[in-house]
Amino acid sequence: MKALSGVATSGQTDSGVSARLFGSLLTWLNDHESDVFFIATCNDISKLPPEFSRAERFDGIFFLDLPDKAEKEAIWRIYLTKFGIQDHQPRPDDTDWTGAEIRSCCRLARLLGTSLQEAARNIVPVAVTAAESVERLRD
Repeated sequence: MKALSGVATSGQTDSGVSARLFGSLLTWLNDHESDVFFIATCNDISKLPPEFSRAERFDGIFFLDLPDKAEKEAIWRIYLTKFGIQDHQPRPDDTDWTGAEIRSCCRLARLLGTSLQEAARNIVPVAVTAAESVERLRD
């Protein structure tokens, strides 16, 4: 819900535009009568404004964890192809990596003209730097 970040300080930063947008969305979520499947994403549900947690605002909340081994393999294939990197070279340990970190590794390997393992030395997974936050979200 990036569009709603900063709602609390909206009057100080954007003349209240974000707050009005937020109010309009809440009104629509409350009053619409059409058959609509509304999807919203966020990185940390605990930071959503409390107005979203009211009953019937959202019918379901789903947590998507870090990619598993098969998902990471598919992500590697996508970015190895995108950045023109040979698939036969050894890959770094991607434990706790997100798809963005796999992309970053491939991009850096291409930009620096180095191996994936060498490029990986520049990657610090968010699941490591923010381990407590990730565990809190999992719980």
